[in-house]
Amino acid sequence: MGPGRTGRDVGYRVYNHLLWVAAQQPLVYQDDTGARVLSLLKDNQVEPAPARQAIYTSVLRCVGEQTICLFFTGRRHAGENLDDLLALRDTALAPMLWMSDALAANTPKRHGERVVDLNCLVHARRQFVEIKDFFPGECAHVITAIAKVYYHEAQCTEAELSPTQRLAYHQARSAPVMDALKSWMQQQLTDKQVEPNSRLGRAFNYMLKRWEALTGFLRIPGAPLDNNLAEQPLKLSVRYRNNSLFYKNQHGASVGDVLSSLIETCRLNAVNPIDYLSALLNHRSAVFADPTVWLPWTVQDAPNANAQAPPLGHLTPVIGHRGVLGVAVP
Repeated sequence: MGPGRTGRDVGYRVYNHLLWVAAQQPLVYQDDTGARVLSLLKDNQVEPAPARQAIYTSVLRCVGEQTICLFFTGRRHAGENLDDLLALRDTALAPMLWMSDALAANTPKRHGERVVDLNCLVHARRQFVEIKDFFPGECAHVITAIAKVYYHEAQCTEAELSPTQRLAYHQARSAPVMDALKSWMQQQLTDKQVEPNSRLGRAFNYMLKRWEALTGFLRIPGAPLDNNLAEQPLKLSVRYRNNSLFYKNQHGASVGDVLSSLIETCRLNAVNPIDYLSALLNHRSAVFADPTVWLPWTVQDAPNANAQAPPLGHLTPVIGHRGVLGVAVP
């Protein structure tokens, strides 16, 4: 075993295969948040400054036969990371359903034909929640209509409907609600009851401009209503940012992305992350030889995956003993 085959490397071996598996799934949720990488922040101070100075952590949660969560930290927008994933997708497959927050920067530019654009109904609702104190009647009308759609979605979930049955249910019950809402907003603007450049007018236009993407659940089996399943894994990155504050450089950020992706994918597949990562470390050579049998949902079938781990390379902490940092173990 060469010295380069560390935990980072063995994790990357699996992560690299996870990228390909994720690209074959039928649905992807996409979101991002801010990140801190010291070397990139330092680069922002030089002259000339980089054309793009913002730093992001993007998440792609791919759902199908398996659920895979991928993290990417750096200057690239979420759409650029999605483009790289789509490049791995089998061209014989149908376009991937792509749920996002509708930001232009997060749109895949190179492989846009390989996705079906879906937009988040919660983001649309938020446009009205933020201004409901100024336009209580109009905002209540929109929020109530969206609430009816979510009530219908809850009924579908409770009844455990198949994607096709769910589509028929929404077409019968949610489509009339959404059609009436669209007509009402258009009429408000046409009759000049709402100023197009007001905050309410902009909220109307936000929804009307994205209507097809917001109502994919009325036409496509399995199309989700919102992007909440992408926002949930981002909490892992937010916790890291709040506790450790930053990555030192891009390499460290990439290592963090690999480990975060493996940990969150384990969690989503009801696999203990500590047990899983321990299995990878204890069977490095086997993982490098064939990572396909060392994925979170296949590791139980891998040869000797459950063999007893060797002793740890450091002493077990002793209560009251001061470790290398001089801090007593509580």
